[in-house]
Amino acid sequence: METQSTRWQVVGLIGGIFLLALWLSSPLWAQPTQMLREYGTARYQGEYEGTLYCLRHDFSQDKKDHEICTKEGRHRHVLAMKDGHVHPLYGDNEELNNVINSSDMNAKKVHITGKYYTTTNAILVGSLKVVE
Repeated sequence: METQSTRWQVVGLIGGIFLLALWLSSPLWAQPTQMLREYGTARYQGEYEGTLYCLRHDFSQDKKDHEICTKEGRHRHVLAMKDGHVHPLYGDNEELNNVINSSDMNAKKVHITGKYYTTTNAILVGSLKVVE
């Protein structure tokens, strides 16, 4: 019984550290597309596959964040890859940005072509295709 309780404490601690790191890095995730282009150089031009998840209702435990997604439909999707990496996404133009962050794209598997920026861990998306 003691071992199971300890495991849950460790899981809770790791989850808390992840959420703290996500909250502290939020200024990096909120960078506008133009700033991303000018902030250093892209390290890799490539193709990426993964699943889009909403930062507010898939990652956040705050009830207000869930309400924002439900009522206002304002999503901010990130790409979660099979290897565990999570990347903030920015569309190369406003239309693509709207497609990436639309409510229809939540939990969709996608194939993305874009530029990866190592400094911010972000991907500037040039094209996006739903895989499913």
